[in-house]
Amino acid sequence: MTTLTLDLEDALSEKSQTLVLYGEGLQTIRISIESSAPLEHLKTMDGPLCNVIFHAMRHCKTLKVCGPISEKLFRNIILFQEAWHCHSPEIYRPVVIEPTEVIKSENFPVSSLNNNLIQTFSGGVDSIFTLYRNHKLKKSEPFVMNRSALLVHGFDVPISNQTDFDQSGRCRVESPPNFSSR
Repeated sequence: MTTLTLDLEDALSEKSQTLVLYGEGLQTIRISIESSAPLEHLKTMDGPLCNVIFHAMRHCKTLKVCGPISEKLFRNIILFQEAWHCHSPEIYRPVVIEPTEVIKSENFPVSSLNNNLIQTFSGGVDSIFTLYRNHKLKKSEPFVMNRSALLVHGFDVPISNQTDFDQSGRCRVESPPNFSSR
């Protein structure tokens, strides 16, 4: 596996553009996009990135994007890759995306959400995986980290079962456990 680079070819006409995907020792791929309506000048490389993500997940470890991508896509493309990797791990592997710039998404200010996030927690596999996943994320990754979890009596533990609910409430985790790969 190697590094691929995504760029636009210089010749951008009013109704067509060409994406170029290249890497050392690999054949260059050109994707021509034509439109019956005039194409606007790209403000981000979000569309081109979405066009090549499956190819990148099959053939490289790092994808360099020669241009900016939106903060919202940067967060979501990581989750998208994780989902496809879980679905078909023999075909798709998550790749590191390295854009030249990440443009802040004005409608979704991440910094204002960081202090107000609560994860619903059932004690089941999905809840535990979410805690584990957020614990292992690096602070530099474009995600909002959990600060709190909420377990509601009656959602997963029936209201008639006070004993089990009381027992689950005694399990306070100050720092997540150290999960290791097997």
